[in-house]
Amino acid sequence: MMKTRREWLQTMAALSAGALFPRVAGRALQQQAQDPLAAFRAQIGAVPIQTRQLRDNLTMLSGPGGNIVVLHGSDGLIV
Repeated sequence: MMKTRREWLQTMAALSAGALFPRVAGRALQQQAQDPLAAFRAQIGAVPIQTRQLRDNLTMLSGPGGNIVVLHGSDGLIV
C-alpha cells in the first residue's frame, strides 16, 4: 500500500510528537514534585527566630523548626 507524501508526513509528525512527549511530561512532573518542598522551605525561612529570656542565665529560642534552650554558664554556652 503506497502512502501519499502528506500521509507519510502526518505519520512522521505523530511519531515524533509521541517520542518527545515522555521527556517533556517527565520534566514537568519532576518540577511539580520539587515545588512543594521549595515552597515549604521558603515559608519556614521567612519566619524569624524569637528569643525569650526564661531566667538570668537561661534563654529559649523558638522557631518553626522547634524550640532550643540555651544555658549561659561561666564556661560558655550550653545548647
